[in-house]
Amino acid sequence: MTDQLIISKFKSFNFTQRVILITFQSCKKDSAKIIYNVDEKPREIIAHGNEKYIKDKNALELFEMGLSNIEYKDYEKAKEYFLKANEIEKNNIVILNCLALVESSMGNNQKSIEMLYKNISIDSSQINTYTNLGQNLMSEKKYIEANEILLLGLKKSIDPNLHQKSGLLLNLAISFKNLRQCDEALKYANEALAISQNNEFTNFANQIIVESKKCK
Repeated sequence: MTDQLIISKFKSFNFTQRVILITFQSCKKDSAKIIYNVDEKPREIIAHGNEKYIKDKNALELFEMGLSNIEYKDYEKAKEYFLKANEIEKNNIVILNCLALVESSMGNNQKSIEMLYKNISIDSSQINTYTNLGQNLMSEKKYIEANEILLLGLKKSIDPNLHQKSGLLLNLAISFKNLRQCDEALKYANEALAISQNNEFTNFANQIIVESKKCK
């Protein structure tokens, strides 16, 4: 659901202790304005450029106000706006995913996981839901479950753009790395690299490739 991906500097990471990519795959007109946090919680991508996914004008306005609060890390206020948007346009998977990820950002990771599972039952075609759920599960060190979810997302998602698919593939590589299945980790990291859409993502994918080679 993003048209452009900009990622800030990456620092060294430990696959078994940290989940690097927790995504706020969301929306707004300004598709170039994206925030990426590695060392601070939440570790997330906040992507803008999705108004076509929210049809109601009032719901979209509330949703964008929620995103503005996300950028300032006012998650309680963001949640209020997302809830109001959801009241107007119920079961919109974009809004529901942001609600789930706000819960994770506020430290309610288990609740976020439950919400994302429910979101899949509402719409099983959205790749971002699987990516976000997989990352949440990895943050709980549930690597087998995360791996299964990410593989399911790769199979079930319908027409993801290259940004979305590359993000899932990279998380899949991380899940395999944590399971010490190094050949699979390397395979999916290379697939993510092959469809990378910008230099920052390419650099990160290359770091994962190096780490995957070392894990043997």
